[in-house]
Formats: sequence, structure tokens, C-alpha cells
Amino acid sequence: MGAAHTNRYWVAIALGAALRLSERYEESVDRFAQASRLRPASPQAYLALGRACRGAGRRAEAIAALEEASSLGATRAAGAQLCRYGARDAAPNTQPHIHALADYPAFATLLTDLKAPEASSPAPTFHVHVAPRPDCAGATETTLNSLRTQRYPHWAASVTDRPSHSAVAPGTWDLMIEAGTELHPEALGWIAWAVSATEADVIYSDHDQFVLDTNGVPVRGAPTLYPMADRIWFSQAGCGPRLKAQRSFAGTDRRLAHIPLVLGTLPPNPEKQLPLETTPNQQRISVIIPTRDNPALLDRCVETLLATAACPDRVELVIVDNGSVHPETVALLSQLAAGPRTRVVPFVAPFNWSRANNLGAAAVGGDHLLFLNDDTEMLTPAWDDILAGLLNDTLNGVVGVRMIYPDGTMQHAGFVFGMDDGPQHEGRWMPSVCDGPAGRWAATRQAAAVTGAFIATRRDLFEETGGFDEAHLAIDFADLDMCLRVRAMGKAVIYTGAITALHHESVSRGFNRSRAKRRRVRRELDIFLARWGDAAIDDPGYNPLWTREGCSFDGYTVPKIADICRHVRQSAEGNPWQVPPPR
Repeated sequence: MGAAHTNRYWVAIALGAALRLSERYEESVDRFAQASRLRPASPQAYLALGRACRGAGRRAEAIAALEEASSLGATRAAGAQLCRYGARDAAPNTQPHIHALADYPAFATLLTDLKAPEASSPAPTFHVHVAPRPDCAGATETTLNSLRTQRYPHWAASVTDRPSHSAVAPGTWDLMIEAGTELHPEALGWIAWAVSATEADVIYSDHDQFVLDTNGVPVRGAPTLYPMADRIWFSQAGCGPRLKAQRSFAGTDRRLAHIPLVLGTLPPNPEKQLPLETTPNQQRISVIIPTRDNPALLDRCVETLLATAACPDRVELVIVDNGSVHPETVALLSQLAAGPRTRVVPFVAPFNWSRANNLGAAAVGGDHLLFLNDDTEMLTPAWDDILAGLLNDTLNGVVGVRMIYPDGTMQHAGFVFGMDDGPQHEGRWMPSVCDGPAGRWAATRQAAAVTGAFIATRRDLFEETGGFDEAHLAIDFADLDMCLRVRAMGKAVIYTGAITALHHESVSRGFNRSRAKRRRVRRELDIFLARWGDAAIDDPGYNPLWTREGCSFDGYTVPKIADICRHVRQSAEGNPWQVPPPR
């Protein structure tokens, strides 16, 4: 290879790196693509190309480049990038303790081998009610055979779809299962231990189903890995646990405990999730939108918000202008301010997201407050009815929504706490048509937190929390801090997939790539973690069978017995989503 050819390669690499650091990702992609053509056997060129494509939002090209880098020898570095990008199935197996999604049948076998701790005396007795399926020959016998293999001996079974408790002694536990369900050998043992270890009235576990592989052979698949008890999600048709035991004489105010293990393989679920019901109402929604010289996106944000509202007259807009100077921005703000329900609040100071939103909240009078980024577009008709309906439930405190990128991939479906790189957006980079594990990205459910790009709450609750922390969390983590303060008050943070908004993420102020920005993010993250401790790490909505390394919901891991037991006990607390007050 000639010196000129080599020089061109290194020039392309250097230019690509400089462009990527400057967040000029498309140009960076061109330079790294040039480098890969100049030196096709260079794993570094493809690794750099994959990172640049990721920054540009070109997921398929990023994965292809990273796979090529791995095949050329950059196995560990490319594998780490693929796992960060939610593409573990395409990564080399450099982490044998984490199983890719495609490896679920092998992973499920490992779970079956986890022996349950011994239940303390008195040992509970289970009355197993097997609902027959006349359309499926041998289904009942399959279930009874799985009962006969149970290591735990204290059970009796009956085949009936209408169980009667008249002859059942108090203290006996009912287990309702459908014929064709195959319980795993330790299932009753784990349930018995949970009965003895908690004061729960209902014990539920995870399950999977038999699916056909590419050869038409039934294998275990389609796992449903539940969160701790979620009154919102579980109350929707087809979303509640299907494998559960309960006290025969339990009252209506029941405490639930969750065993994070797949204890049964079930027949397909015939139920369908029903759409969220909405009730029209006339409560005012005050929308606070911070902005600075972003006229095109701001105009589109306001236009779509009002065009899709069921009742635009009840939507009040407050634009917090952080020192805009461009003539087109000034003209747009004047035009908006002339409207009957729009105010422009000046904010001439260095950008402080928390301060801007607090100023906006102080200038409005609506019953509900919606804090919204100016780089969003509303896609859901009657979003205001859905939002108001959720906020009118006084058990709910904060509401967030599904947010997607312009390329049709997911940007946000709630936050997951406790990942190895800190709080992480659920569903990021996945196709927006994907409903997620157990349909969680389409559901209305509780979440550890939701993003400040779209975060709604009641006015009285916002004032009670004291607003966003503008003194310590000026830009990052103020939204998560607010969510935890609401949860500390015993209120639920709700994510709903019933509302979808387009999000041109960070168009206004860029990503956190520069050293100064990264230092600020690190500083604010340290404040957030020190303030909330374990509450900023523990996530009742994230099943411990999912990996916490790389991208959430992108791999399985076998938890330690001690971690399973701790999860069961925590799940049986009165409200496992409530957190202690901040330090």
C-alpha cells in the first residue's frame, strides 16, 4: 500500500473523528465510510463507522458496520457497542452470563434448575383448579403430569372451570390454571416459600408459552416477565398475571408478591388488551414550552398540539422565551402572543431548564400542567382527554408518553433505573410499531420515571413538591428528581402508550458530547444519586431476569437465589413503588 493511500486513510479517520466530536454525524459517516473503502480489512474503520452511524440515527447501517468490525477482529469493542445499541443478538458472545433474546429456550432451562428454599412451618396446602379445554386433547393430562413432578408435596387438584370454596379449609391456597399449562418442577416450592416469607394474599410469577421454531418444533418462548404489582397495568384486560395463587379466603384489599421466575409454560392467551377509555372534561391544561430561536419546530409544536386536542379552547400555552434574537422567532412569538390563550414569558439568563419551567408554571392558572419541549409534535388525537383522565385519578401524580424519533424508531417509553450506565430510556432505537416485552410500550402502566420532554402533573401537586430543582439540577435529572419526589408522596408515575409524540431530541441544545457537557451531566447525576440513594437504582418495573448491562430488555440473566428472595419480599410491601423521602 502506497504512502499516499495510507495518508488518505489516516486523514479520513482523523476528519471523521473530528466531525463526530463536533456532532456533524452525517459528514462523519462519509469520512469513515471512505476510510473503510481505503482499507477494507481495518476493524477500526468499521468500528468508527458504526459509532458515527449510531450518532446519525442510522441504526441498521450502524449494526452492519459493527458486525463487520467484529468479524475483522474487534470482537470485544464491537460487541460492547452492539449491546449498548440494543442489538445483542448480533453481538459475539463475550458475556456468557447474559443470554441473547434468541437464546431464550436455553436460558429457560437454567431457570427450571433453580431450587426453591424450604418453606417454614406450617407448610401451605395448594388446591389446584385445572380449567378443562375440550378443544385440546391431552391438555388436562399434561397439566396433571406436571403436578406429579412437583418437589413440593402438599397439593390437591381438581378439574373444573367453576371452583367452589365451600369445602376448603381456611389457610388453603387456590391456584387457578388452564389445562395445557405445564408447571415447572419447582413451581409449587417457590410459591410455598413466598407464602411463608411474606404476608401477601396473592403470589404471582412469570410465565412463557410454547411456540414453534423454524423447524416447526414446539419450544419454550414468548416469556412474560412481570414487574412488581402495578394496579394500573394489571387492571387492563389481558394484562394481569396468569399464573397466581391466592388465599382461599382473601379479602378485597389484597397484597401481592411477585416471584421473578418463569414457573410455568402456558397455552396462548386469547384475551386482547383493550384501549384506554377516555372521558371528556373541561379542565384546563396549561402547556409550558421553553424555547430559544427555534421558530420552525416551535410553530409545528404549537400547531399539532392544538390541532389534535379534543377541546383546543381548554389548552393554555405559555412560551418561555430564553432570549431569542432571530427576527423570524420574534415574529412568531408576537403572533402567538396575540392569541387568546397564549402568553410569552421572557427569560433572559443562561439556559436553566428547571428555572424556565418553574417560571412558566408560575404564570399559568390551569388545573393541569404539561411541561413540553419545543422540538415535539403531537401525533395522538384527543390527547388532552386521555391526559386529563389519568391526572384526575388522585392516586396518579405524573404522566409521561411514548416518544418517537422522526425516522420512526422509539425514543422514550419510560425510564429504567439501575442499568450499568445509569437511568436509561426504555425502548430506545426500537421500531415504534413494536409494543415491547409483554406489550409494555403500548400499555398504560407505572414507571420509575418519565422524561421531562413531556411530563404532566396536577398544579396542586406540582406546587406541593416545590417545583423543579433549579439550584442543583438545572438541565439534567430534574425530571427524574420530580418523579421520585412524587413517588415519595405515595403517588404513581404513569407512562401511557395511548399518547404518542414525535421528538426531534436535543435539536435545540445538542447532545451531551462535549467535555463541558459531560462534566455537567456527571455532576448532576452524582447529586441525583446522592439525594435518592437506592431509590435511584431500584426499579419495581424491571424484572431481575432482564440484564442490567448494555441496553435494557436486550438479554436475560440468571439472578442469584438471594436476589430472587429479596425481590419477592420487596414486592410484598404495601406499595413497592413508593420510595423514602430524599436525603
